[in-house]
Amino acid sequence: MNEVVERVKLVFLVDNRCYNPELISTWGLSIFVETEHCTLLFDVNSEWSIVAHNANKLGININDVNYIVISHWHGDHAGGLCDAIKYFKRIGKHIKIIIPSMRQVGEEVIIGNNPVKLSRGVLTTGSLGFILKEQSLILNLRYYGPLVLVGCAHPGLRNILRR
Repeated sequence: MNEVVERVKLVFLVDNRCYNPELISTWGLSIFVETEHCTLLFDVNSEWSIVAHNANKLGININDVNYIVISHWHGDHAGGLCDAIKYFKRIGKHIKIIIPSMRQVGEEVIIGNNPVKLSRGVLTTGSLGFILKEQSLILNLRYYGPLVLVGCAHPGLRNILRR
């Protein structure tokens, strides 16, 4: 991948542990990713309301999101997806959803069996694994090289990094 990202902002909206008393911590994951070319959520936790609450408390404008990338179908990573779709429909925002395997969710869905380019320097690995399909997100940073965001890394880090 020759294209690069000049700047990236990563904000962990939901994680298993939280040290800010204004935020809600829960078993799950949601990462806000912003580059100069795209804004996305990597996973949406088990409850969309927690993602939205924490984003608001951290000064993150969820309305700027253009993509949702789901790493895999465990509830703590994708459980909030239906409510996220309802939220974006309610505000009239069209987003693209990249999922690791076939499952209809009622929006414009891109099945990420193969790597999917989201913007310059930002792409998914495509689906990896045999039983539980999982994808990761790659940001090719100009001065540091690839930054790989993983959900749970069920396929194994070696297999993810080999892709």
